[in-house]
Amino acid sequence: ALPIYGQALFLANCASCHGVDGSGKRPVSELGFELSMPDFTDCSFATREADADWSSTIHRGGRARAFPRLMPAFDQALSDEEIDAIIAHLRTLCRDKRWVRGEFNFPLGLFTEKAFLEDELVANTTMATKGPTDIETEVIFEKRVGPDGQIEVTLPLGLKQDSGQRRHGGIGDLGLAWKQNVYANVDSGTIVSLLGEAVLPTGSARRDLGTGSWAFETHALFAQTLPDDFVFQGQIFGAFPAR
Repeated sequence: ALPIYGQALFLANCASCHGVDGSGKRPVSELGFELSMPDFTDCSFATREADADWSSTIHRGGRARAFPRLMPAFDQALSDEEIDAIIAHLRTLCRDKRWVRGEFNFPLGLFTEKAFLEDELVANTTMATKGPTDIETEVIFEKRVGPDGQIEVTLPLGLKQDSGQRRHGGIGDLGLAWKQNVYANVDSGTIVSLLGEAVLPTGSARRDLGTGSWAFETHALFAQTLPDDFVFQGQIFGAFPAR
């Protein structure tokens, strides 16, 4: 019943800009301004943000999320319950329920990879604060593929100091991975994804920049929301080197 109520509210308050079907396909002559409207029927777009982000934008307008100020604030025109109903309606416009919702885009943990699928470039750097020079950076490129897959490329870079006090740098062992979401349920707050990665011996083992061996790695990634805005994230990991 909530999405049906939300549809009526959407038609009365939002359709003049976003279109009756939510696709945003309105000519400039009808809109009165030159600005592309978001397409809520596009699952790739509509699933990336959490309900709370949409609620903030509707409550406070475009300025709340650095969007164009042409998006007005509705906090004085609509109640919290009415805004929630509109969001419930918008969620029905993506017909493919395999797309993982933005509610699962939790902060990146120190020792676990995300189960969430996304388009992102991540750089992690560690350095030794004592002893010989040892600086390592991992550059990770993530590209979402379809509703439940992701390509991942990991390029390690290192700067080391050997026993002769000579510094040398270079690339480490390149990783090529595929991440597959197997379960995501917003109501229970549970997400599970699997990842398989081939690690190529592109780094120099003699210079301590690589292992000198092919390897295959497997990861089971999961997260669970808990009461009071707590989140538990975990990872089960296995590595199988060729030697």
